[in-house]
Amino acid sequence: MPRFINALALLVATGLIATHAHGQEVSTVTSVIDGGTGGLAVDAQGNVFMGDFGPNLSGHGTRVFKVTPEGDVSVFASGFDGASGNDFDSHGNLFQSNINAGRIDKIAPDGTVTPFASGLSAPVGITIDDGDTLYVCNCGSGSIQKIAPDGTSSVFATSPVFQCPNGITRDDTGNLYVSNFNNGSLIKITPTGSLSILAVVPGGNNGHVVYYDGLLYVASRGGNRIFTVTLEGAVSLLAGSGLAGNDDGPLSEATFSLPNDVVPDPTGRYLYVNDVVDAKNPSDTAPMLLRRIDLGSPASAPSLDESMRVNGVRVVSVHPNPFATTATISLSVDRTMPVRVTIHDVQGREVARVVDGVLGPGRHDATWRDGGSAGVLPQGTFYYRVSSPEGTFGGTVQRIR
Repeated sequence: MPRFINALALLVATGLIATHAHGQEVSTVTSVIDGGTGGLAVDAQGNVFMGDFGPNLSGHGTRVFKVTPEGDVSVFASGFDGASGNDFDSHGNLFQSNINAGRIDKIAPDGTVTPFASGLSAPVGITIDDGDTLYVCNCGSGSIQKIAPDGTSSVFATSPVFQCPNGITRDDTGNLYVSNFNNGSLIKITPTGSLSILAVVPGGNNGHVVYYDGLLYVASRGGNRIFTVTLEGAVSLLAGSGLAGNDDGPLSEATFSLPNDVVPDPTGRYLYVNDVVDAKNPSDTAPMLLRRIDLGSPASAPSLDESMRVNGVRVVSVHPNPFATTATISLSVDRTMPVRVTIHDVQGREVARVVDGVLGPGRHDATWRDGGSAGVLPQGTFYYRVSSPEGTFGGTVQRIR
């Protein structure tokens, strides 16, 4: 039996690899908050900042709340008019849109509020690039506004495909993704301004969208669920039964009520979602809860001892992680040698073999496509193992649906 199977079997037998998936559930972080579901942003310390949209879609909420990772809630800033989307710049300033005032405000780390840009048309979602340029959804005019750090403003994109553009996010190569409020369309905008509909998310009414580590996460406000969308446009259900409610539990059983935004914490283990308590009609936005989706932590999941890392072979990246249908394990090999890469479930059983041969020096991509010889696998935690004559090492990869 190969060395890497022996090592894995030993770890399972001794309990160093758990025999159950990590996380994979929805929980409630806060008690009921007397405010409406605006946008969410997370700082480097894991605090969540929540815009208070107001009691309903008329949007006259005046506050931004701060929620610690432990669930403590306080008012961070006030003086807004329909606090909706928000995002942080590189200096820790929070930019907050005011849908009814047509204005973006800048909130310093100490909570001081100053006007930043005005004359917008019902602004909602905000995303900020590496150079601190803002891209803002104009729900009222069906356009995307580009605002430079000095406040200079121009229309970046406009099209009939925008039907109250609501949420906006940016990937690693500068593409923008916009979620419509009035339908389920998710729209891609290239850096040159070319538009295309990437996907249509079930539910007919999107909240916000966020990009993280190769995947888009979309809150389906109309569908009471959270979806993932690959950059190729494949849509998968992540969490929510589709029934309206605020019940915690496993991803497929938990319920949401008009969820509006979804954002990851700094580790990527948790996704935060805000939703409405006891909604009576689709226009309700308050009161609200902050919910948390635990995807399971690749960083904290057990793995083989670091001393077993292979001389001459290392993993450059595993992406996307979590993944829906395809994950790529990128290897760097220093010299020609036989290499094997296998995928195992939490009980140590091999479910896929993605590399088994001699690799030369350089970078190599090992692609795992779900639905192979093991069939379509359930969502959860899996372990990749890299083996060569020098030894074995590995890590975790998270599958979602």
